[in-house]
This record gives sequence, structure tokens and C-alpha cells, in this order.
Amino acid sequence: MVDDRFQQMLIDLSHQGSWNWLVTSFSTGLSRSPKTPGKCVLGMRKSLVTLRFALYGCKNRPFFYIVATNRYKPRNRGYLEQVGTFDPAPNTRNEKLASLNMDRIRYWLSVGARPSRPVAILLGLAGVLPPHPHSLVVAARNRAALAAAAVNSDVLTVAAKEEDKEEVEENKENNANVKSGENQENDEDKNET
Repeated sequence: MVDDRFQQMLIDLSHQGSWNWLVTSFSTGLSRSPKTPGKCVLGMRKSLVTLRFALYGCKNRPFFYIVATNRYKPRNRGYLEQVGTFDPAPNTRNEKLASLNMDRIRYWLSVGARPSRPVAILLGLAGVLPPHPHSLVVAARNRAALAAAAVNSDVLTVAAKEEDKEEVEENKENNANVKSGENQENDEDKNET
């Protein structure tokens, strides 16, 4: 039942290209009317509650709370509940840390809270929501960059090996010339005595 509904939402998403509708319908269970694409059956209003980042920390060391708040309130003022944290600065292992209270996030999504784009990306990576389309684009770019870097490194290693072979051959030739020169000097020394 849930899988069928989710599959249908993904199909609708691919036809309409509306990510916000998917997040809202996933959390509230609304479906689109087949007669009027883009309109919801129950006439959905925008939610007053949003899940977004609240910036804490200092100027050069940001730290975010993930909060459920009224969408008209300022960023760091009067949130309803803190549901997680996110530290965007990489630690010693090059990891960005996030802690999420999954039960409370699922609750807020079930009552109609809409996540902001950065929070939707983070929740998509955590597996709470379907992956955000932007994170899929970024992943494709990263894969292409890694593939290009691998090809470039292969080309560079092949070129470096060829240069090393040339240097070895030149060194052999130089050593042979030096030895032949030493042999001639030794022969001349023997002849003089």
C-alpha cells in the first residue's frame, strides 16, 4: 500500500517536476487529481511550519540547529522544537557531522511541515525523504570529476613511466660513454709506463 502510493508519487514527480509537492504529499498523503494536473484533491494550503537551519556558532565556525519553526519568524528566533544539529565544518576524518531526532522529524513531516531545500537535501541523504534532485545532480558531477581525475592520473602515470624509461636509457648511454672513456684513459696510462 505505502510502496504503491510512493511509486505513484514518484511517477507524478517525473511528469510534473515538482519536488515540494512530493515532500508535502509524502508527509500528508494527498494525491493529485487526474483531471487537473498540478492541483491537489483536497485543496492544499502552504504549511505554516517549516523545518530549516538556524545558524549558531561564530563567524568563521558555523554550526546549525535543525528546527521546526513558523515560516514567518526570523531565522534564529522562537523555534517550536529543535530536531537535530548539523556541523558543516569537516572534522579530523573529513566528515561533516549531523544528528537527527528521526521520530520528531517524522512527526513534523506527518503534520505537514515542509523542509527547506538544504534540510530536504540532508534528510534525503539520511534516508528520511527520497533523495533530493539537487543531491543527485551533485553526485553525478562528483562521479564525472572522479572519472576524469582517474583518466588524467592514468595518462600522467603512463607519461611518467615513459619519461623514466627515457631517463634510464640516457643514464645507461652516459654510463657506457663514461666507462669507455675511463677504459681509454687506463689504456693510455698503461702505454705510457
